[in-house]
Order: sequence, then structure tokens, then C-alpha cells
Amino acid sequence: MAATRAADFLIVPVSVENDKGGGLMKKLLPHLPPLDDDTRGRDVERVHVLDPFQLPALVQTSSPRQDEITDNVVTHARDTRERWKETRASLLSRSIEGRRVVTASSQENWEHAGWEQPGTDVFRADTPVERNLGLRIGNALHGAMESIDIRRHHSLDDVVRGLVESALDDADIASSDTGSRERVFRMVERALQSDLLNRARSADELVQEVEFGYGIADGGMIQGQMDVVFVEDGGIIIGDFKSDNIQPGYAESRVEQHYGGQAAVYAYAAHQVTELPVREVVFYFAETGESVAFDGAALFERGQRIATTSDSADVGAEPDNSA
Repeated sequence: MAATRAADFLIVPVSVENDKGGGLMKKLLPHLPPLDDDTRGRDVERVHVLDPFQLPALVQTSSPRQDEITDNVVTHARDTRERWKETRASLLSRSIEGRRVVTASSQENWEHAGWEQPGTDVFRADTPVERNLGLRIGNALHGAMESIDIRRHHSLDDVVRGLVESALDDADIASSDTGSRERVFRMVERALQSDLLNRARSADELVQEVEFGYGIADGGMIQGQMDVVFVEDGGIIIGDFKSDNIQPGYAESRVEQHYGGQAAVYAYAAHQVTELPVREVVFYFAETGESVAFDGAALFERGQRIATTSDSADVGAEPDNSA
């Protein structure tokens, strides 16, 4: 099932002969009018039922060739996207008035960039300035990976370099900070050549930047965004890119301390929508090229507990960054 937001309606394609009815559709169908001779082409309880036999034929259009994409076209596309993002943010803000909303990533104190490495007394980021830079580097990495079509691009080609440069500018990493900018380039290159993304490219179904949200027991809401989701051997694999400035060999302990709750929220959300088993949630650390995977079955159970028994004030507690 795919739902498309238009100017005035949420457009939901429904097949009356489809008896699968899983995931989100299973929850949505009971609230929709039936498609029959009495409802075709009419408004029924604030739902407009389209008559599929009266829809116009699809007109095929060709995509613009690469040599037709001028600077003006790119600028217009960027400006249009920025206006869309501002409008979307405004609508989301209105929709959650009076409701506590927490993010999937706040399930653990992952934003505490100054964590202590096991076996050492060294903090990787021990000042607010360093922590702020770390967050901007993370934003640049995610901004770049969000805009790169990972099926088409496997390395730092000219297109990818341009997208990374744009993400660095959007993250306010100055052009004079060559060290941080080169660091992001290296992380993007490692991610594109990682086993995780090679697995994703081999999948029949692959989606990047999957946003989600669901209610929890006290009426609050958890929101999040999964970096990459694909289907492998009939199960869901979720990938999440991390920019943590860790030393080689400490990825597993980092995950155990900080990302278990985030993985559980991802697993629960993915299963609720697809009704497919979640086999793995994989955290890829682009600084070192290491991956750490959680087993999906146990994660779903933990995510279900968060959704059905948790208080949003607890699951969304602000991390303690006082160290």
C-alpha cells in the first residue's frame, strides 16, 4: 500500500480484491467506505471515493536528460524543497500541539558525544564546541547519504562530491575547516563501499530515509527516521549511519551503551507497517568502517514494550551531557 499526499487529500489506493490487508492498511481499511456502485465517484463521510473506471489514462512523460539540468534548474529545485520543508515543519508543529513528541534517537543518551571509552580515561569530545561540531558533522553525513541514490553510486564520483559539498554547507561546516570536511568525505566513501550498502543494492526492495511516527501508552508520540530499509530473504534489514568519533574496536560497546532503545523503536515501527519480520538493525560507524547488528526478534519485543507501557516523559528524557 502506498499513500500519496496531495493538496487537499490523502490518496489511498485500495484494491477490493486484495485480501492481504496487512500493516498500515489493516488499520486504515475499517475507517474507509466500501468501493461499490453506491459510493463510486461520491463523497462519503469526508472521504471522496474515486471511480477507477473514470480515471484518465496515464500520460507517459520523459525525464529531463542530464545535460538539460542547468544551474537555474538546480537552484529552483533547492528553493522549492526548502519551501516544502518549511511548510511541512509548520504543519507537523500544528498537528502535535498539546502532545509530547520524542525522537527514536532519544531512547538512549546517544547525543552525549563526550562518552568515556571503555578501558581509558579519555573523552572524545570534552567541550561544548567539540560536541557542537560533532553534531554538525553528523548532520552533514546524514544529509549527504539522504541525497545520494545508493543503487547508482558506489564511490566518490563527481555527482556524489557535489552532494556532499552541499550537505557540508547546509550543516554550516566552514570551507576553511578542511579537516572536518575531508572527514565527512571519507565517511561517505566508506559507507558507500560498505557491506551494508552492498547488501542493500542486492535487495529487490530498498528505501532510503524512511520517516515514521506512532503513539505510545500515555498519548505521547515517538517519531524517527531510518536511514536505509531493505528486504532480504523475506525479512526487514534496517541500517543506520553513525558519525561517532570512536576509536577502532569500540563500536560494539558504543552500541550496547547507547543505541539499544533506538534499534527497538526502529524494529517495532518497521514491523507495524510491513508485518514482515525484522531480521536485523545494523549500525554502521562511518568513522571506523565497523558495523554492529542487533537481532530483530528481541528488538521488536522491546519496542512493543516501549509503545504499550512507557511514559513519553521517561522514554524521551533529555540525555545528561554534564560530564
